[in-house]
Amino acid sequence: FATISDLHYLPAYQDIGNKRGFWRLSLSLLVPAYHRGKLEFLAKCGLWADLMLLSCFTDAPDYTMHDVWTQHLAHIKDMISAPPTAWEKAAYMAINEQIPSHSEAYRIAYHPHYRVVYPYIGNLMQDILNYKDTLKELS
Repeated sequence: FATISDLHYLPAYQDIGNKRGFWRLSLSLLVPAYHRGKLEFLAKCGLWADLMLLSCFTDAPDYTMHDVWTQHLAHIKDMISAPPTAWEKAAYMAINEQIPSHSEAYRIAYHPHYRVVYPYIGNLMQDILNYKDTLKELS
C-alpha cells in the first residue's frame, strides 16, 4: 500500500446489486484514514476485512454452476463465437464446478482499485464510508 495516498478511483462506492446485493467500494475510501495516521488506517482496514469476510455467503446455493451454464448457454452462444473445443472446455468446467483462471497477461495488467462487499451487515458499511468525512475529503 505504498501508493495508497495516490489512489483516486471513482466512484467511491457503487451499488452493483440493484439495491439488494453487492456494492463495489473504491480503495480511495482508505486514503483519508491513511493520511490521519497508521492506527486509524489499520483500524479502517480491519473494518474492511470484517465486511469482506461477512460478505461471503456460507450457505451453498440451491443451483449449480452447470445449471446456470445450461440455462444461459444459447444466449451466450448468440453473443460469443468460439471453436467447438472452447465450448467443450467451458461445459466440462461447468459440470465440474471449476472457475477458469485469468490469462497471465491479464494478471500482470490487473491492479484492482476496489473491493466487492455485501453492505447490509450491521453498521460496518456506515463505519467504512463515514459519509460526511470520507466523501468530502475525496471530492
